[in-house]
Amino acid sequence: MKHKSHFHYNARATKSFFMEDNVSFEVALKVRKALPEDLKIDARTLRMGQVFWLRSKQTGDFMNQPLKLDDETDVAELAGWLANDMIYVPVKWRETFSDKETDDDVQ
Repeated sequence: MKHKSHFHYNARATKSFFMEDNVSFEVALKVRKALPEDLKIDARTLRMGQVFWLRSKQTGDFMNQPLKLDDETDVAELAGWLANDMIYVPVKWRETFSDKETDDDVQ
């Protein structure tokens, strides 16, 4: 079964703390495999604040929440994830995106 490289979030927001009703939202987010330039500015500088998702090599499932590059990022671990095609970044505004580009390599 092929997995598309975009996924849905279910978010709950309370209308007001006086109301018992909850409002549900479903958000679709397109992501693509990260390239090294998505994660770093140059050979020595990470792109701090860049949001990314990890995708399991075994199951093809994404983590349920994003990660963000910061001062605590383990660069060796990040390089391993990148080498194993596990890091996905949001498709940027006006960036071309094709489901075929990312679905063909998913088993």
